[in-house]
Amino acid sequence: MNLLNCLFLFLSISMINLYVYAESSVPILDNNDESVFKPYSREVENTFHIKLKERNDLPDDIKPKDYGHFWSVLPRDTATQKIISTPNINPTPTTISMDEHGNQIAYWKFKEQQDFEVTISFKMKTNNILNEINPDRVTKYDEESSEYKLYTRSERLIAITDEVIKIANDIRETSLNPTNPYLLAKDVFYWVMDHMLYELVPNLNRERGVVHILSQPFEINNRVYYKGDCGSYSFLYNSILRALGIPARMVVGGWSFATNQHHAWSEILIPGIGWIPVDVSAADVFRYDEGEEINKLGRKSFEIFPQIKDPVYFFGNIDPYRFVDSIGSDLELNPKPDWDFSPYLYKWVYDNGITGVIQGGVYHILLEEISQHSFVLIE
Repeated sequence: MNLLNCLFLFLSISMINLYVYAESSVPILDNNDESVFKPYSREVENTFHIKLKERNDLPDDIKPKDYGHFWSVLPRDTATQKIISTPNINPTPTTISMDEHGNQIAYWKFKEQQDFEVTISFKMKTNNILNEINPDRVTKYDEESSEYKLYTRSERLIAITDEVIKIANDIRETSLNPTNPYLLAKDVFYWVMDHMLYELVPNLNRERGVVHILSQPFEINNRVYYKGDCGSYSFLYNSILRALGIPARMVVGGWSFATNQHHAWSEILIPGIGWIPVDVSAADVFRYDEGEEINKLGRKSFEIFPQIKDPVYFFGNIDPYRFVDSIGSDLELNPKPDWDFSPYLYKWVYDNGITGVIQGGVYHILLEEISQHSFVLIE
């Protein structure tokens, strides 16, 4: 199997088939490849293409209602990527707005009853993040700052429920470093790996987020486990951290290899340090050896990144092959769609134009799409 086909069915760019195997021919990195341990960058050309058309397989009670709308995120600079060419966007968006997370959200209004296509292409440089953090450098949060409040709030997908608060308090009580957010966040990192098994989320499952994850516990050898994909790992990890007063946010993107290699992970804010990446699902699936029984259930893929020997690599570090679509969750669409999604939540659109995350795009349930997110290495 090729790289990331065998990993854990990461978020697909397909909004109809939200989670599918990636179709590509990416090789497994060589055991001697040092690009994950030394400062390293690479330039790639990134092309996203989507074609929308009317569906013919929906229940009769879903009626056409002003469905000629499409939202997507435009390329942005982040800690792991730099846009090095002016994006070519065709057709030109109707409007572009900036949300509270710094995402540029493009909106297209198009004619109904005909196919609609969007292509966004640009060149980017991706790089790794390598941190050697001294816990003694950690300071105190400014709890009155807008950034702190934004990323410690309770949201639909990252909900701070009574059950989450209990989990957070249990972790704090057993922690050897309950007052140091960096070390406490590492304790949560191991707790999530110890209690999550990777499982593909069904394509049209409208139930997402922490409330749904925690509603389906099961036991193996007297330990409680939960199931979910990379997004689920991040939702749970972020919600526990927020309950502990540690700012945490979603990063939605993937690997800049070949085609449709999509993924989600977290960033956490450590006072005196800044934002650092944490990829709990990659750590769990790639490197966390839990014994034969659990490894088999959790779809472990130890052959990926074989040069990384310790799962803690993914706590504070990140490989140089990522790309980022959007940052944050509970993203506001502009203009807000006047759609009733209560019986058929699709692409996580809910609550008067607030979408959970954007990966690829958001559009009406009456539409289906053919899309591709592809990358070409610039020599």
